[in-house]
Amino acid sequence: MPLPCGVMAITQSLPGVMKRLVVTVGQFKISSGGVQQIQATQRAFAAVLADGSVITWGCAGSGGDSWAVQDQLRGVQQIQATKRAFAAILADGSVVAWGLALAGGDSSAVRDQLRGVQQIQATQRAFAAILADGSVVAWGLAEAGGDSSAVREQLRGVEQIQATWYAFAVFLTDRSVVAWGDAKAGGDSSAVREQLKGVQQIQATQSAFAAILADGSVVSWGHAKAGGDSSAVQDQLRGVQQIQATRGAPPPASCTSTCSAPSGPKGRKTYRAFSGLLHQDVLGALCADNSTGCELEKHVRRLVGSLP
Repeated sequence: MPLPCGVMAITQSLPGVMKRLVVTVGQFKISSGGVQQIQATQRAFAAVLADGSVITWGCAGSGGDSWAVQDQLRGVQQIQATKRAFAAILADGSVVAWGLALAGGDSSAVRDQLRGVQQIQATQRAFAAILADGSVVAWGLAEAGGDSSAVREQLRGVEQIQATWYAFAVFLTDRSVVAWGDAKAGGDSSAVREQLKGVQQIQATQSAFAAILADGSVVSWGHAKAGGDSSAVQDQLRGVQQIQATRGAPPPASCTSTCSAPSGPKGRKTYRAFSGLLHQDVLGALCADNSTGCELEKHVRRLVGSLP
């Protein structure tokens, strides 16, 4: 059972041994040596050791408790993180995910497709993996890039993947670009599609992308106030060799309603489900980063269809 965020779980897997230590939040020291990589969600850490095992600590609901998948975390090569979940690439090219399901912590729906994974990139609430054949598998929150079905046929020969908070963008072997996710965060590149030829590199802020072309010019798209509009400096963007990014403001909320209890039997189910989520730290997971209550309600409504 997940632990509340007022408690910190330290989980460690060792050859033939699994240990779990639960302590209250405070100062602590991990004595295990040979740490190869550390990755972080908003409230938890995951460390890969030299033997390919993983230690996690921090808020359990944000991936700090990996007890449920510890027997799978063997031969870990790399870890990536969303805001509330981790995903690990194993030596055999498969993937293990844990943490908040709505932030990519549940990859069961695409598990059979996650073979030969070469790289994983993450938005705030979704993961996207490049496979050995150059295709891409995405999972997590659909609106944050977790559903790539609309562009699946275009995702062939992917060379690089980049992410804003809520969208992904890749460039292909032919140096064109495919984007998906929240349009306000760069998930729609249709306005600049004809310009995105000969792409050499893509960089991202929280809500916009910028691509360097072969001629040294730059094309940007996404939220204008986060760098998605470079028209004011286009004449100066010549011979560009490298782009770096700050993290701009997230896109504005797309709705302003509140999570009030709707009427009718279906509405009461929604309200009960919503109320239950409040006790599982999901409200904070979904709304802490400038999201609105209506966003949480929208996802609850989507899940309500499966309730008896």
